[in-house]
Amino acid sequence: MELSTELIPTSKHHQTPVYLGATAGMRLLRMESEQSADEVLAAVSTSLKSYPFDFQGAKIITG
Repeated sequence: MELSTELIPTSKHHQTPVYLGATAGMRLLRMESEQSADEVLAAVSTSLKSYPFDFQGAKIITG
């Protein structure tokens, strides 16, 4: 994200959407512990929200 902050013009930061799609590792974690998977997604979301971009969410995607 730091590199994105440097490469994307500052005037475009708030207009630049960010999405996170978690894959197989998170699907496996969710099977073992839905609570743990939710906690990881919450922590990642908190981190991504700290950047100046338009964070659209984090979710586990199908595969």
